Amino acid sequence: MKKLIYIIMLLIFSYFSKFQVEEKKSSKKNIEHSKKSEIPKEVRGKVLYIPDGDTIHITMNGEKFKIRFYGIDCPEISQPYGLEAKEFLMRHIDKNDVKVEVVEKDRYGRLVGKVYSRGVYLNELMVEEGYAWWYKNYAKKEKKMEILQIRAEKEKKGLWSQENPQAPWEYRKKK
Repeated sequence: MKKLIYIIMLLIFSYFSKFQVEEKKSSKKNIEHSKKSEIPKEVRGKVLYIPDGDTIHITMNGEKFKIRFYGIDCPEISQPYGLEAKEFLMRHIDKNDVKVEVVEKDRYGRLVGKVYSRGVYLNELMVEEGYAWWYKNYAKKEKKMEILQIRAEKEKKGLWSQENPQAPWEYRKKK
């Protein structure tokens, strides 16, 4: 009789434990989903990785974010000035924390934003020094970037020192 009561109690315990585990999994999924769907206004963090001239990976409070620079497009790594753009960005971040004013989340799940390091607006700096194009299609209102690009072209800075530089969006179409 004791064995029967023991088995019944075990079955009841395991039955209710199953619901608690499923509930924890369900609430964890909801938290993860809400984190993914929410777009923070600002993130600050340590740069973990720089894949190219207009993208960085950062960490903030243990959470990782991929950041795409708003309003600019750098040459792809395989294009002329692609590697130089990445190296230029690396020199200007140099293990510093960055502040990102988030503009939106793109279709790839990356945060798109205005990136600052030591108070310097890096998006504009990349254009000003000839390492990025002003991405007019996505940042029409950023007229200062337009002016910076025109100046960089006139002064033949960075990628503008080439005779006929190919915009990265055109390069990607041909791939």
